Amino acid sequence: MKEEAGVRRTVWLPKELDEKVEEIRKNLGLGRSGFYRFAILELLKDMILKTKNKDAEGVEVKGQILSGSS
Repeated sequence: MKEEAGVRRTVWLPKELDEKVEEIRKNLGLGRSGFYRFAILELLKDMILKTKNKDAEGVEVKGQILSGSS
């Protein structure tokens, strides 16, 4: 198995949101980390696509520029 470098993060969620996350991730057959990786990647892809559709250079998110180019 390939070892990947990574960073562990801890997040606080309201109880109701956590319950919804648990329900959805189980329906998708994902573990918690897998679900959060999936959700973050989908959000980033969505933001990049919206940026491309608006013909913008990038979208600023808390001081970071997300560009649609690879």
